[in-house]
Amino acid sequence: MTEITDPRPYQKRGMEKKLTTASLKLSPSLDQDEVPAQARRRGFWRRVYDAIVESQMRKARREIRRYKDLMPSNEELEARYRSGETDSR
Repeated sequence: MTEITDPRPYQKRGMEKKLTTASLKLSPSLDQDEVPAQARRRGFWRRVYDAIVESQMRKARREIRRYKDLMPSNEELEARYRSGETDSR
């Protein structure tokens, strides 16, 4: 513990207020093997959010596969890039 004197101008000389501070040292975090399975489990709303994100990702991949035949191949894109042709729509 550390004592700090705090002289205030409104107090008489020699009547300083002493402040005391304490330090807290935390133990290192536990390994995942030591934590019970129930404590490792994600919360309800986190699981709902992750399910929504995963669903949207599957939907996006499904749409890409659906229209993949309309997209130019890599060879076509490289040829356009080398020739300086731009997509002028």
